Amino acid sequence: MNTSLYRPVGLFELQKLVRAELRAWPARLPQQPIFYPVLNRAYAAQIARDWNLDDPESGFSGFVTCFRVPRAQIAGYKTRTVGGKGHKELWVPSEELAELNAAMLGPIEVLEGWAGPRFAECCPRPLPPHAEGRVLERFLDGLADLDLKAWRPALLKD
Repeated sequence: MNTSLYRPVGLFELQKLVRAELRAWPARLPQQPIFYPVLNRAYAAQIARDWNLDDPESGFSGFVTCFRVPRAQIAGYKTRTVGGKGHKELWVPSEELAELNAAMLGPIEVLEGWAGPRFAECCPRPLPPHAEGRVLERFLDGLADLDLKAWRPALLKD
């Protein structure tokens, strides 16, 4: 049996995913000992839409991603409820992320995305307030080649 997991990401993590051809999650930073995908799309969308749009570290944007893995691959990881009963996360130790990446069934999908009012300050490519389908596909096309680092330092000074 296989299972779908979801992960809300911001613009900068999304670009790393696109550069990896949507085949692997980037390594965690030293201060991030846990990789935590969430167990349902609604919770991922809530984070992407309600939390990321005001966050310069997320590029004032949020995207819902989905990936599939064999259920046996994640059986040993802890599930945590971090708020309401629908707020469930799977806690994967960072040092095991490569194994999880290797077990993924197909590419990571980008299901939908949101752009906050300050999004244009960090990305030269337009994105409507809510995007999915072809609009989102057009946004992703060429994202790997954009130099977002040129935009990011000014944002983080706020």
